[in-house]
Parts: sequence; structure tokens; C-alpha cells
Amino acid sequence: MTLLNRRVVLAAALIGAMATMTLYETGEIDASAYRALRDGFKHGTPGYRIAIAQAMRSGEVSRWEYRHLLDQYRNENTRFSIKNDATNLREERLVLAAMTRQVKLR
Repeated sequence: MTLLNRRVVLAAALIGAMATMTLYETGEIDASAYRALRDGFKHGTPGYRIAIAQAMRSGEVSRWEYRHLLDQYRNENTRFSIKNDATNLREERLVLAAMTRQVKLR
């Protein structure tokens, strides 16, 4: 295998890995993550509530958005705990959507 062929194979593998990661990160979070956002919404700062409401504008939260929301919550609050008493994905999403509709977005 020539050096050029190796580089092409390596580039293709990297592009495939990046595409897979991108697809995974754009997927929706699970019910326990929605529950964590609900708890954070209750105890978070007004800015954090706005960030959650903005993430919920599409009707669901991606893993990428969730990761950023958790980072924001940790930076703004000293208290951080996640309760894992989520029921199901649809129910948790609907409850969080109802809570965030009350927030006025900038």
C-alpha cells in the first residue's frame, strides 16, 4: 500500500468517525436527562431557565445541547444532583416543555 493510499484510508476513517459522532450527539437525550433538566429548571438561575427554554424550542433536546446545559448549570450553582426517578421519555419531554413555555425568551 502506498503512502497516498494510506492517507486516503486514514482520511476516510476519520471522516467516518466524525460523522458517527455527529449523528450520535444530535440524537435526543433520554428520560433521566429530561428529569435532570426539570430539576435544574426548578433550582437554576433565570439565565439557566432561559437556556433550557431555548433548547426546548424544537420540542426536544439533543445530547450536544444537554452537555452544554449541564456545564452551564455546574458553573452557576454549587449544588448539583440528579434524581433518576424518570418515568418515560415522552412524559418527561412533555412536562419539561410545559415548564419552559412559561419562560420569556430574549
